[in-house]
Amino acid sequence: MFGLFSFVFDAIDSVVGQITNFGSQIEDEIFGVISGFVQQVQGGVWRGNGADQFVQEMSDVVLPEVRNLIASLTGGGGLIPGINQVTNMISELDDFMGGVANAIGDVFDAIF
Repeated sequence: MFGLFSFVFDAIDSVVGQITNFGSQIEDEIFGVISGFVQQVQGGVWRGNGADQFVQEMSDVVLPEVRNLIASLTGGGGLIPGINQVTNMISELDDFMGGVANAIGDVFDAIF
């Protein structure tokens, strides 16, 4: 790597770390809390039609959407893989620019 864009890689690493932490936070705090509520209701803390509808709504809609949010941040087609793809492209550009700079340097060395 030539190093022309090294500052970009540092910034990207920082952003990816923050997004990863955010995904973990969503999973631990939100998903965990909602799952805990569902388990408590299923355990009998709340009974009746409303409790059944709550469990169904959480299980069928809310929890899958939280999983989708986490996957959109960290999963295969998500934000982090997209950022990694851009990072690879910048790295390739950086290598190319280094080759160009070296070639220009060689031309100047040959002339002078």
